[in-house]
Amino acid sequence: MKVLTNVIKRIEPWLKKTARAQALAKQLTEEDRQVLQRFSTQRDLNVALQSIIKQQNSLEGQHEANVQQLSEQRLALTQLANSHQYQDLLQKQADLQSDITQLTDQWLTKQLLIKWIDETLLNASKGRQPAIVTVAESVFQSVTDGGYTQIVFTDQTVQVVAKSGVTYDVGELSSGTAEQLYVALRLAFTKVMADTVDMPIIIDDAFVNFDRGRTQHALSTLQDLTDSHQILYFTANQDNLQFVDDAQILDLNQLTSNSVMQN
Repeated sequence: MKVLTNVIKRIEPWLKKTARAQALAKQLTEEDRQVLQRFSTQRDLNVALQSIIKQQNSLEGQHEANVQQLSEQRLALTQLANSHQYQDLLQKQADLQSDITQLTDQWLTKQLLIKWIDETLLNASKGRQPAIVTVAESVFQSVTDGGYTQIVFTDQTVQVVAKSGVTYDVGELSSGTAEQLYVALRLAFTKVMADTVDMPIIIDDAFVNFDRGRTQHALSTLQDLTDSHQILYFTANQDNLQFVDDAQILDLNQLTSNSVMQN
């Protein structure tokens, strides 16, 4: 009896372990069984478990580091938003947007000038183009102070020849020079057509994009046309008055004041 009791005590832990194993086996799914079949011994399973635990710890550490980094970045953004540097960047952005708008306006103005020149050429091509070109070249050479000597018409565009001999398409000219070319063509058209249509020349601050030298040359060219044409040049720029005789200046503000006083 005593021997039997000892045997039972020795096999009792094994029986409990076996019962537990059977209970666990009932809980395993087919997928779990397929995973366990990859390991031939319990040692292999323990090694794989330790590897997974190690990976989990590493991922948790990385997650904590990412959370810390995110918190630091949020703090940095908050400090930047409240700093002068951020406000300076916003101002620079606004300035750049303003520059883009201004450059766009300049580009559109240049394209409009090209269109105007093309329309003028179309009107000028009705039998009098050679005479208009001759006069336009003379005017263009005068208003550019000899910087350009020739105007060339092609099937596709207008070209001008500089004093250096270099040829430029009208689209390659600066806005100021393109406007000078436009003025030269318009004045030449008016002068050549004077025998057909006697029309005055009315200009409303057409030289606002000219520098002082270009403005002086343009007004000097207009002076040369006063013998054959009536010219009315309106301007709000007081500096332009120095380029014409006092007798030719009529102050509209003064006229308005006198008219009000008389009434």
